[in-house]
Amino acid sequence: MNEQVLKGKPLSYVALTRLLKHIQPEKRFEISRRCPSIRAVELAVPLHINTLYLKELELIVNETSYSLGVQTVFNHPKPRLIKTDRVVQYDVDKYGFKCSRIPSRPDESEFRIDSRNDWNEVKKIDNFTRHFDHFMWTNRKEACERGLLTQPANPELKEDLRRSREGLFYHQFPINEIEPIYTHQIQFKVKNGEKILRVETMAYNESVHDAMKYLVFKMFKGRDTISVDTLKINPDGYHRYPVGLNFRARKLEMFKTKKVCVCPVFYLLDVGSYQLRSITTDAEIIRSSIYDNCDHLYLLKHPANFWELRQIRIHFMEKSFPADKIRGVLHKWQEIGQLLKPFFTFWHVSYQEVNDLYCDLLNEPGAKLRKVANKRRIQQPCQILVPLSNFIEVKFFCKTNRKGDTLKSFNMIVQDRKDVF
Repeated sequence: MNEQVLKGKPLSYVALTRLLKHIQPEKRFEISRRCPSIRAVELAVPLHINTLYLKELELIVNETSYSLGVQTVFNHPKPRLIKTDRVVQYDVDKYGFKCSRIPSRPDESEFRIDSRNDWNEVKKIDNFTRHFDHFMWTNRKEACERGLLTQPANPELKEDLRRSREGLFYHQFPINEIEPIYTHQIQFKVKNGEKILRVETMAYNESVHDAMKYLVFKMFKGRDTISVDTLKINPDGYHRYPVGLNFRARKLEMFKTKKVCVCPVFYLLDVGSYQLRSITTDAEIIRSSIYDNCDHLYLLKHPANFWELRQIRIHFMEKSFPADKIRGVLHKWQEIGQLLKPFFTFWHVSYQEVNDLYCDLLNEPGAKLRKVANKRRIQQPCQILVPLSNFIEVKFFCKTNRKGDTLKSFNMIVQDRKDVF
């Protein structure tokens, strides 16, 4: 009797909010989808995410990914040598070629991060690629019929040759067909690691980016500030987010930022995120003001504007050691003066590279050599002090492990001179 009463008794508003607060985000999304009656309550409860990765057509919340793609569905029995599990993350035309469907125009409820500045130009390039592929595969088919192509040794080339003889493109439709024997659908997939949790298909009537907008708005629109420990974003492509979406992040990681302006990422960050603990990026030019709002800046590539870096604590993670750029930075600082006091750390370095650089630094005017006080670390390179002015100097030094036989990093820091007075 008591079990029946408990099963039929609903939770109060206070109990439901406390319960939702301690449920993992991916579970909350699933509960909200299955129980629309509690959706308004679920949106009002603060959301905390450990790791959030934003891509053009994929969201990764902790270890659960939500992705969209275009899937090929055959209307007739599947032809030979054709894979039906192929899902692409871009728009296609009726023949399966990549194309640029212009998404719906943005309204006042959204803002965009768009690296495709001219959609008409992108569409021209896609059309040229489609016609070029059609021309190449048609010629290959004719060559196969005439016996001009020999049997290749590579298994992949053998498969291409068989497809050419059958008149099939690599994306699989007969050349002589006026209408394809298949249709395209949008596939929505939810995965946790390698485990597939849910797969749904829907009609492919508009751009796949419109479907992605619907997914993002369904998950995040209407929520208060979302707490995120690590926010990762790949700004390349076409992103659409609801206005008012704010992530209070501690760490920010940005990838594939070569051709993208990262300034719109500001709109995703709440004011409470500043000062960020760290920012990790692979940008080749560091000029956006977003990089100034962090305690530690991790650079996966050596930037082109090396001497313009104004951040206080910078870590260089690229495996090559930029000795020439370090010399250039030192000479630039000596020429224009250095008002800030940055701290550079290079994490991939060898003893030979450090010794070669030290030989050049000792030739600088006013350079001084300081020996390491710890006698156990015999192999550790000494420290070098190079003055920039009458009041500041650059200190070059290395860090090793406790035994002193393994070099961990090479460092350079601008500091006040201690030998002035």
